[in-house]
Amino acid sequence: MSSDDDHRDQQLELGDDEHAANLRKAWDRALRSLATKLNKRNIDNFLRPLRPLSFDGTIVVMGAPSSFAREFVDKKYSQVIREALEQHLDGAKLQIRVVISKPEIQPILGEKPELLKHAAAPGAKPPYVPDVIPAPSATSAQESRNPFFVELSNPRLNERFTFDTFIVGKSNRLAEAGAKAVACDPGSVYNPLFIYGSPGLGKTHLMHAIGNAVLQERPGARVACISGEMFTNHYVASLRDKRTEDFRRAYRTVDVLLVDDIQMIASAERTKEEFFHTFNTLHQMNKQIVITSDRSPRELRTMDERIRSRFECGLIADVTPPDLDMRSKILHNKAERENMRIPGEVIEYMANLIQSNIRALEGALIKLMAYASVVKSPVTKQLASDVLSSYFLERMPTSHEVSSAGATADQVIDAVAVQLSVEREQILSPGNRRKDVAFARQVSMYLCREMSKASMTSLAQTFGCRNHSAIAHAHSRLKTAIEEDPKLLGTVANIRKVIEYSL
Repeated sequence: MSSDDDHRDQQLELGDDEHAANLRKAWDRALRSLATKLNKRNIDNFLRPLRPLSFDGTIVVMGAPSSFAREFVDKKYSQVIREALEQHLDGAKLQIRVVISKPEIQPILGEKPELLKHAAAPGAKPPYVPDVIPAPSATSAQESRNPFFVELSNPRLNERFTFDTFIVGKSNRLAEAGAKAVACDPGSVYNPLFIYGSPGLGKTHLMHAIGNAVLQERPGARVACISGEMFTNHYVASLRDKRTEDFRRAYRTVDVLLVDDIQMIASAERTKEEFFHTFNTLHQMNKQIVITSDRSPRELRTMDERIRSRFECGLIADVTPPDLDMRSKILHNKAERENMRIPGEVIEYMANLIQSNIRALEGALIKLMAYASVVKSPVTKQLASDVLSSYFLERMPTSHEVSSAGATADQVIDAVAVQLSVEREQILSPGNRRKDVAFARQVSMYLCREMSKASMTSLAQTFGCRNHSAIAHAHSRLKTAIEEDPKLLGTVANIRKVIEYSL
């Protein structure tokens, strides 16, 4: 490093009392003058949170509370800040440098600002500072009134979903390795991380494990864990309430964005556009993005090509159904965690019986143990056979196994009507609330979403819904119910087979 660089570093670290006092006064005056010229919201959000850190007579160093604020000020306001300060610093020709400086450790002007050691070395990364914007009380109060910020501040992570409780095998090894790498160094490797596969195979577990690991290492980080449906609902609410700026501010200032079931926004044009810009903003700021889906980016055909290409610029990892050995390990692990004593032959029987997904496997174990407890019977292979017989019908093909031509909505509705003994016209009538009809309608919506290539908007029109969210809601509810109820799983599996045979 040259002597000039050494001298500049020393100036940045030590500052000068006279210069410090002058800069403090100049910044107060500059803020007052800028407040009469610029948008009040941007003044409050981005300029008032700035703190004057150092001044050597030429270079003014201002501290911003986050990388987002730093980049925004640097791009939008560095020139007006320079001009305003020059008017109050005897016309000196200034250079403005904006750095990240966490407010609670921010030095008093004139004292040694430790963070500036990193700012002085070109290309050096500053230490980790959680991006909570902004720190000053006035803006914190504003954020407390931002419903999206408040909701995203509670990531709702399942504390049981950690890397320690995740069973690794051939079917998920790449996804697990990518998730661990992301958790160790968010934003630096595999960004975005895209994990896809059928329901119940551990995608959500991995996503929550990432969030839990990040928060353990960086308690101040902003981790947002949402579903595609939640993103859609938030955006629709922001449009309805005219709070799109609050929505964008909340979503575009997170450190880690975890999005489950991204396919749920695939048919909402304005929502897709908003997600595209949110993705770009976070990605450009090196904020970590993790996405899960029931299909690969290439198969998200209703997504714009530009969005699919963004998904493909990181690591894409699939999770597939576990093999026999892994299913046995999952059952052993679940039994140990729940303090259950299961004979080896019962574990082997169940591992052979249930092959589709992990959630069904664990659900079957809980069902068996609950039944054994109620009837006060020892857990035997015969008892498992009696209790879990419905699982012989449980394997449902994924959407990847359906004919490439897909089923039409009419084919699905006709098959459901015949199999559930409900009239087709009743299924298509939104006003009919009879229990058996409502169930047939929900199954029809679920299978149309799974097996047909019709858009959500088209399906909403077919079923007489006001918008596509009704289809998404029915699909989500039945998917959850299927994973928890073996009998329902068998019923829907049989209807699906009938449809496939007709293709």
